Amino acid sequence: MIRVYLMAADGVEPEAVCEDALQLVDPERRKQLDGRTGKPAALSLAAGLLIQYAYMDHSQRSGTGNEILFYSKDAIECTGALKAAGHVEDVRKSADGRPYFPDHSEVFFSVSHSGAYAVCSVAEVPNGIDIQEHRRLSCDISGRYFAGEEDEYLKKFSGNVTKDFFDLWCLHEAYMKYTGLGMKQGMKDLSFLPVLKADNAKACLGTEEGKRICAHILQAPDGYSLGLVSA
Repeated sequence: MIRVYLMAADGVEPEAVCEDALQLVDPERRKQLDGRTGKPAALSLAAGLLIQYAYMDHSQRSGTGNEILFYSKDAIECTGALKAAGHVEDVRKSADGRPYFPDHSEVFFSVSHSGAYAVCSVAEVPNGIDIQEHRRLSCDISGRYFAGEEDEYLKKFSGNVTKDFFDLWCLHEAYMKYTGLGMKQGMKDLSFLPVLKADNAKACLGTEEGKRICAHILQAPDGYSLGLVSA
């Protein structure tokens, strides 16, 4: 069971909510946010809050398999539930930058934020998630980053280049979070075009290492793309 949690970052901006939320994120993030204000700080705070809520909520529910459950959460609701629980999970980063719960190695999560939203995925299998706000594209950017067939599709066959580009971008970013290798992995070695072309926006793919992954384009707020990759 993979659970995905979405939160609007402006929900943590009111002073009372912000003060509560700062006490409910992991100590390292709290330290990084100390004294910071503005949109980037609100996004980071919302992401940290979602990590804590996602773990708590996921651990209290049952379910197995590859089903994806999606939740849109409010900052006030999350802070209230976490205050009642009275516990903050520690969050660390591995040597390659992958975040994890040191006290719960059986639970995997990924987090992302862009524009006005933060998102977190959590499961018992490795996973990666990415959200991106749609922006104006510069010339030939897909040729610089994507696999050849993805680039060709965007230039010749796409009916909505902006959305299709960011859907692919999110899937690549999510995959790099899933592997933990980040941008040094690059985007050209694996094509997510089958996901883009699938009627249900989902496909299982084989990687160069011989592993099978499942990739999904999830329903996102207007003007955004949201991609998920899992084992």
